[in-house]
Amino acid sequence: MYAVDSCVRYRYGYQGSEQDNEIKGNGNSYTTHFRQLDPRIGRWLSIDPVTQPGQSPYCSMDNSPILGNDVLGNYTKFKDKQAKKDFDTAHDKVKSKVQELGTGLTNLSNELQSEGLGKKREKQIYREIEAMDKEFNDWNGLAEDFENIINDKNIMYEYTSDISVLGTNENGKVYSTNIGVRPDGTVEGEVNISIRPFHDEAVVHENRHGNQIRNLDYKGVKRTETDAFNAQKIYNSHSVEKNIKNAMDSYYGKKLAEEMPKISVEKMVEIVYEDLIIKEKVNEKGN
Repeated sequence: MYAVDSCVRYRYGYQGSEQDNEIKGNGNSYTTHFRQLDPRIGRWLSIDPVTQPGQSPYCSMDNSPILGNDVLGNYTKFKDKQAKKDFDTAHDKVKSKVQELGTGLTNLSNELQSEGLGKKREKQIYREIEAMDKEFNDWNGLAEDFENIINDKNIMYEYTSDISVLGTNENGKVYSTNIGVRPDGTVEGEVNISIRPFHDEAVVHENRHGNQIRNLDYKGVKRTETDAFNAQKIYNSHSVEKNIKNAMDSYYGKKLAEEMPKISVEKMVEIVYEDLIIKEKVNEKGN
């Protein structure tokens, strides 16, 4: 344990933001990366870098401090508790896995430095490090998707658990976007995402699409969906295996599908999104 001076006080408060007690007294002002918050009136002291039509740019957490969480002062929005719960479940799992793998890599590296390590074990450790390092990079990519969305000051991401915009077999969807590009190349606007309740794996899938949008890389159904399903596979391989099975059943018929070798994620996307992929090709030829 670390010794802590008794006069030092925990300086963070509501939603993890840092208290700035010198401005308006204890607990009456919070500092975020972008601006100051007065929690007594639920208002920011400067305008929101992500504006929302029909709402004051000084409004905080959409007037919903329980559902809302805006640690940086730019705001990822949740329309209901379930949407936030599924988002947080996925985010916590990803962060925990990254930490677990990072600790594992450190332990293996330390073991390599230990005295009396046999050649056989040394070779085994190198193989374990190689495999764990790949897994770490995969999960860290998911973590970066979350951090990019949470920290993006130019795009407001809104999550909902409203399934009315989802198809029968859809567990998540980017159902609306209003994106523009400034002269300096900065992408700004809004991205609306629906997640079927209790499907946190869909958060990971749609987060990848959210990052494709913010990077102006949302081009081509086959490539973008394959990328998103591969991200989902890292998080929950079983859910993607289920998608693959359903695609094979619909393409070959259930009886024949049982005798066929398992298809790749890319082939599954070709089957599921065949109509959209064909439409894209037709449009490309027309242009």
